Amino acid sequence: MPPADFVGKRSSDVLPSAISVQVELALKQAINNGFSEGIQYGITENGITEWYELYVSEKNTGLKERRFIALARNITHRKQAEIRLARQSEILEGVARATNALLLGNDLNEAINYAFSIIGTSTHVDRVYLFEYHTNPSEPGLLISQRFEWCKPGVEPQITNPDLQNLPADFIARWNSILEKGDVVSGFVRDFPAAEREILEPQDIISLLVVPVLTDNNLLGFIGFDDCTEGSDWTESEAHILRSVATGIGSAIMRHRSEEKLRSSESRFRFMYEESPLGLVLTDDYGVITDVNRAFLEMLEQTKELIGKITFLTLSPMNTSGSKMK
Repeated sequence: MPPADFVGKRSSDVLPSAISVQVELALKQAINNGFSEGIQYGITENGITEWYELYVSEKNTGLKERRFIALARNITHRKQAEIRLARQSEILEGVARATNALLLGNDLNEAINYAFSIIGTSTHVDRVYLFEYHTNPSEPGLLISQRFEWCKPGVEPQITNPDLQNLPADFIARWNSILEKGDVVSGFVRDFPAAEREILEPQDIISLLVVPVLTDNNLLGFIGFDDCTEGSDWTESEAHILRSVATGIGSAIMRHRSEEKLRSSESRFRFMYEESPLGLVLTDDYGVITDVNRAFLEMLEQTKELIGKITFLTLSPMNTSGSKMK
């Protein structure tokens, strides 16, 4: 708008209402104090926001009529830096809480879902999800499938999308080569290869960030952060912070698998131990009986009351008579 169009008009006549309110506030401060504090406001045009800071001060003219000068300066770069810093701090706090949930959670599924809800909220994205690389005896080659997902209210979930299950890993060969090196995939979907857009655009994804889940330098899967509303660029610092969440989830998954293997191994051992035709007895370092199997009890015609007794006293020939303990 040309400067001449402002002459003789109120701010509410020429400015958007939200900005006009800010200008009126600055003017009132100047009337009362002779000057105003800096008033910040943003003007968005074609999806791009420019930030300004407005100061109003009284002009000393020596006239009876009071006059004021308004000065506005563009602070877009400074404001963007402040917004980035605040966003980064919020992400850091979310990562700390999510990592704590992964460390303390006993149930892997609950821990990951809770961690995703924290991270999704702190990053202000629309969707957070985990894809895992795997194989399937009925299908050749390496596959990827979505395992976990968090969505902001109002965003359509994709966890039940059959197109995202048992997808050939070669379909995202570009991503694989990037993720295997520990790097991230980031950008606006409109700039991605056509084959990738065929999968991403039906999910209403505008921009995304994908970070690798690596365990012992092996690519276990990846975590994606989708923006389906406006689209945004991710800074290198933000991507680095979110890698730590992927590391925590990878560790939680491997820890869960190790515990499952241990439980399975213990179960197999217990079965073989109990069903063995040989009499078996377990003791601690002090010779105290900690367990006996069924065959052992049948051989001595004893009961589980043997547990907790000292071996050399309990099983000494002098302390057994036939099938009875003295």
